[in-house]
Amino acid sequence: LLGEYRSALETMIVQNGHRLAISLSARAFGPASALSEMWHGIEQIKTIRTFSEQLDDSQLELLAGRLADIAKHLFTHDNFIMAAIGEADAVAVARSRSGSSPALSGFKRTALDATFPLLNLQIDGQRPYEGWSTSTAVAFVAQTMPADGYAPGVGQV
Repeated sequence: LLGEYRSALETMIVQNGHRLAISLSARAFGPASALSEMWHGIEQIKTIRTFSEQLDDSQLELLAGRLADIAKHLFTHDNFIMAAIGEADAVAVARSRSGSSPALSGFKRTALDATFPLLNLQIDGQRPYEGWSTSTAVAFVAQTMPADGYAPGVGQV
């Protein structure tokens, strides 16, 4: 699976090269941009390449253990909120069926609240000047800069 994921990431470089270059260039604008780059950009490709090159049986066992630990923390009743969206009758039917579902019985919540932990991601704010090479016949270049947001109707006569 990891090999297939790596192959898919590397194949998308040519089709999404401009998006990847922009994502890499814009990552210093804030936590959302940094996370997007980390999870969906060049950084993700580099991470998966490095990880898959160092993979052996002991690393696979370690990965399986980490994934099992993550599953224990994610798949708990405190992390599950179900939403039923539709007309009132359909929502009422969905609500009545969800209480009797064997698959959902372990996820009963006592309150409809949600907590969101804050992400403490440090951004240095400096514009990155860097290059990244790959074995493709095309090159992608991007430069990003902060600008005011677009506000419709402002300044129109």
